Amino acid sequence: MIPAQKGPLFQRFFAWHAERKIRAHFSEVRTIDLDRLAAALANAPVLLLANHSAWWDPLWALALVTRRLRADGYALMDARNLRRL
Repeated sequence: MIPAQKGPLFQRFFAWHAERKIRAHFSEVRTIDLDRLAAALANAPVLLLANHSAWWDPLWALALVTRRLRADGYALMDARNLRRL
């Protein structure tokens, strides 16, 4: 396991970068029940899970949580792939 070394400046920059990458590669991204997710985040920690494993999943989650919901979040990735990428 690689422990998180998260700083607010890097997180904001990387979330902005992730959103730019998503906008450049996808014509549309849809969310359902974003208000419900925001309400859940206000009451307790929330775990977002993707139904598959892809490079885009942590980028999407980071951009959503940081740029849209203005919440603190972590994106998990397999340690071997994290070292490789």
